[in-house]
Amino acid sequence: MIFTGRDKGPRMIVGHVTENSVKIWGRGDADHPVMFVEARDSHGDLFEEKVLLSDENAHTGVAELQHLQADEDYQVEVSFGATAESKKEERVYRTGGQVETFPEPDSDEPFTVVVGSCNFHGFGPFRNNNRATRRRAELARDADIVLHTGDQIYADKAPLSFTLGEFREAYLSGWEDPGTREVLKSQANYMIPSDHEIVNGFALDGKLTRFQRLLLWARGQSGGSEREQYQELTSNALKAYSEFQQSHSPKPHQTDGHYYTFSHGRHQFFCMDNLLQRHNENGVMISEQQRDALFGWLTEHRDQPKFVVTGSPFVTEMKETEEKWYSPEFSHQRDEIIDFLAREKLDNVMFLAGDVHASCHSQMNIKTPDGESLTIHELVASPVNGTIMRGREKFVGERRGVTPGGTEYQVNLDEKSFLGPGKLFKTTNSNVMKMSIEGDEIQYEFHRTRHSEDQPARSGSVRI
Repeated sequence: MIFTGRDKGPRMIVGHVTENSVKIWGRGDADHPVMFVEARDSHGDLFEEKVLLSDENAHTGVAELQHLQADEDYQVEVSFGATAESKKEERVYRTGGQVETFPEPDSDEPFTVVVGSCNFHGFGPFRNNNRATRRRAELARDADIVLHTGDQIYADKAPLSFTLGEFREAYLSGWEDPGTREVLKSQANYMIPSDHEIVNGFALDGKLTRFQRLLLWARGQSGGSEREQYQELTSNALKAYSEFQQSHSPKPHQTDGHYYTFSHGRHQFFCMDNLLQRHNENGVMISEQQRDALFGWLTEHRDQPKFVVTGSPFVTEMKETEEKWYSPEFSHQRDEIIDFLAREKLDNVMFLAGDVHASCHSQMNIKTPDGESLTIHELVASPVNGTIMRGREKFVGERRGVTPGGTEYQVNLDEKSFLGPGKLFKTTNSNVMKMSIEGDEIQYEFHRTRHSEDQPARSGSVRI
């Protein structure tokens, strides 16, 4: 059977990978509610799974292939049938991809990570009509991991998403370009949320702007109180986020959020949820449970290289203070983490972030209680494709501080690493970062995505 209708949106995503398993996400439809996943290794061995999809989850689902070999390349194919007995020739939406399983947990094998956030899709006839995602796909072809650090879609832009169907449509239209499809179906993709997956400036106690409420009224979607309206929008956004992003991530360690951990050999990753728990009035960026989970993870992996992935920068500071770790209402939680790093003398930590529409390397020098010094680093990569750009004048170059707990620290932005907009072409800093990691040595490169350049725009190295 040959399907001739328009195939909108992704049909396959390679998600969480371990040394012996991989999660494969797929999307069928009402006429083809059974997903077939086949993975074949270099020796010809075949691994198969079937998943029954339902309308409740927009006919999306995840198959987890088990008992795979470490450090092995697998060619993966996803297809969809009308029944569980559908023969190959009867299946539709056939999509091929690839994945390499991770090495054994004690391995120090070198690997490559591509990092990006803020993938704006454009408006009207210019929607998805850019080379940014194609450039990201080129850079990710030999990567082991792709980190999507927030704003994978802009659900609040032209038009504002409100119903569950509208949020689902935002994913389908935002991820339908060839470059994004190529990235999603190859290697391991890890995602964390930011505000544009819901609405700009999201917080649990947030509210819609007057213009947004007027827009919903004009569309006949103004039922309920202002608070009820915000809660309904949030519930629909989180349902779609669960279907399209969270479902193929590692299982959260706790039940109070979307944070999770994973590892590549000895290298450890903690992917934070510093958006969906944010409450402005209570001054909460993350829950106490998440903070304690982070502290436990840091000490458990004390002697291993560690990466903390966060939706907004932790080390790097801007002069504006809204919705940031260093904002007055949230800085006490940042101070708690700084105090913990100082007390435990943890210096093999790097933060990875996006959000701020500029890219750079920053470091924080911390004095421990007994007078020793330690340094933590941060690499920020943003945006994959952007229109609003922030120049160097928006960022703090150097600042000294003292936490209420008495820990002295100093933040420094690496001037040579900063990638902001040019004087004439304001979108020249659209980029992704490529990291080559070997032991505690990290080589990083910021590659422009809207301009064709073989060489990175900025590069450097860091030891953690």
